[in-house]
Amino acid sequence: MAIDNRIQYKFKSDRGTYYRITIIDTLSSTSSLYDDVFANDEGFKLTYETNDDDRFTGLIPSKVDLGFFIDDNSGDGNPSNIISIINSITTSDYKRWQLKIENSTNDSTYYLFWVGNFLNDINSEEDISLPREIKLTAICGLAALENIPFNEVTAYNFNTRYSCYRYIYNSLLNDVDTENNWGTNDRFIRSVVDWTNSQIPRNNATDPLNNTRFLAATYAPVDNNGVRQPETAFKLLNQICKAFGARLYLSQGIWYFIQVNTYEEMDSADQYYRDYKKGNNGGTHTADFYGTIDLNTSEDGTNITRLAGNKFDYLGILKQAKVSYEMFGSYDLLPSTITNASGTSNTVNNSLVAWNGWHSTGAGFNTDSSIYGVNDLTTSTDYASFYMGELVLLDGQTIKINRTFNRAINDTYSGWGFTDNQSILFYHRLKLDDGAGTVRYARATYTNGGLAQWTSSDVWGNAPDYNVPYTFFGASELFNATPNVNNDLGSFVLNFETAEVPIAGDLYFECYAKVYYDYGNSTDVAEDGTEITSATDQAKLYIYSAPENSADQIFQIYINGESTSKQIFITSQNIANGLTYEVGDLLIGSGPTGTNVGRLQCYNNTSWDDGTNITWEAYGGGSGKAISKLLLNEIMAGQNEGARVFDGALKILTNNVSTNGYKFHNGITIDSSLFVPYQTTFIANEDTWQGEWYEINTNTTTLTDETEAETLNTNNTINTNSW
Repeated sequence: MAIDNRIQYKFKSDRGTYYRITIIDTLSSTSSLYDDVFANDEGFKLTYETNDDDRFTGLIPSKVDLGFFIDDNSGDGNPSNIISIINSITTSDYKRWQLKIENSTNDSTYYLFWVGNFLNDINSEEDISLPREIKLTAICGLAALENIPFNEVTAYNFNTRYSCYRYIYNSLLNDVDTENNWGTNDRFIRSVVDWTNSQIPRNNATDPLNNTRFLAATYAPVDNNGVRQPETAFKLLNQICKAFGARLYLSQGIWYFIQVNTYEEMDSADQYYRDYKKGNNGGTHTADFYGTIDLNTSEDGTNITRLAGNKFDYLGILKQAKVSYEMFGSYDLLPSTITNASGTSNTVNNSLVAWNGWHSTGAGFNTDSSIYGVNDLTTSTDYASFYMGELVLLDGQTIKINRTFNRAINDTYSGWGFTDNQSILFYHRLKLDDGAGTVRYARATYTNGGLAQWTSSDVWGNAPDYNVPYTFFGASELFNATPNVNNDLGSFVLNFETAEVPIAGDLYFECYAKVYYDYGNSTDVAEDGTEITSATDQAKLYIYSAPENSADQIFQIYINGESTSKQIFITSQNIANGLTYEVGDLLIGSGPTGTNVGRLQCYNNTSWDDGTNITWEAYGGGSGKAISKLLLNEIMAGQNEGARVFDGALKILTNNVSTNGYKFHNGITIDSSLFVPYQTTFIANEDTWQGEWYEINTNTTTLTDETEAETLNTNNTINTNSW
């Protein structure tokens, strides 16, 4: 099968823009091309479908309503050839048939204008004699992402972080699936983002969209049965848009990711843009083209003019804007790095490894002892230390652990020479370090099941006020079997909750293990047994808490006995009456700790930060804020005095390929005020746009920020605590 053009025709608009329309079969068995149909009076209608009350709509799907006529001469003199193609469109699976629209100033050099997939359920054909009009509808593909899990085509490793740009690129390339209409070196995505921070330098070559990343598991929560249920590609992309105060849409043959308020910034200074070719997945964090850009134009009566019958409406004044950042996932708070006794750090995601390792991909065990350096555990100084992130100090804050640890061996262990009463003892602790000399430790108290107390003593589980280390396995079964790495040969659950966190600081989970033999019938393995320190092939023994065991495998922060779930950000102004703008729940945001699954990490073009202490600013000014606070400030700034809405029609008076024309990505000045489009329709043959445009005029002088922590109690009611 081949990708073939099956129908192609042209028309010239009122103001001299040429359009070439191509209907493409992506599973063609023939190369026959028909060019003997002709456009209807509209040519086509391109509609951008937004929420007309929401200036910060994220994804903006578009559709084209296409109409053309066939007559006795169509289909090389056989109209049934055209009818056969139309019948195939109406009966084929979505994505087989595609529409490509190009435009030109001279009918020679054509530029990509719009592409989409034909729908098969809303097409129509007049049941009349020839000539006959055919009507078809195609969509850009964004709306269809509502039905596609974000990992359905792209094989994400859920325990890996990808840049925000990479998620967008993958979805547009693989899920929308119109990418064959771009060449490898064609401009595919344009990023216009100017929110930066101390980690991301502000310059035209550095794209904050490509220099931020988050864990794929953020959008793949685990259900009550321990099964990951990935969110849709639409939700993933829409949330990235909302987090950055941006919109994503297709315009003049390029996918635009552009921040809403950047249009006003362009009125005083050109803004940075970064263009990526279709072949650039952002892996080097470098755009193919970058510089400054001004996308604004004006209704000047020469190139663009208003038609009759227009009116101005108004958006209400905002009293406040709110967003919830769901900073903790429902499954696990993930450790970010492991440090061995020699100080070597490695990314391990949510694996907890006491002896040897589990690959971060979940694909098997590590056999390279140099990676973790915890194979010869003859002393308690050789242990694994997992950095869990930075904790702020909150009233009522505790830490709860429930993790299953497993044991596996690879190969036969008869060579060890020990056949009687072998056991593994597991040592563990939590450590809090404020970085100024104060350190506190906590361990499980198996004797009474009470809260694990914090202490300044640098000891492990065999301290006088704690139980002996937990006996992981016992009896002679430990090394008698001949399993492989796919077999788990026993487990135990580490389950405890600490007393209230005493200090702010960096949180670590630390652990190691020892193997003993020949302790007779004693229950005190560590006292009466002999530690195995020189056995053959120690690297083939694995002790670990693997990722994704089940939904109850948690490492979470609690406030007053309830699992914290959200930060609630509120930005407001002191007025008596006004509207509330609800962004909703976002799964990505600023930190605040290394244990937050959806935290955004930032790249300074050399290294990534841990995503805990980054504050953001817009357009090179203002004081640093959490990215969710910055978003609310940007929303409020454009509507804290209300905003006008232009409801009407614009006529393009020049060739629309040129910069003097108008496209959806343009802002436009009308009566000295700058407007940005939302729900609008372009009628190609008439060179007209009609719909609604909202005013951009920002003001942040009267705004106040608040932050709360939200917890969910057993009665499903909401508790809030000052953050």
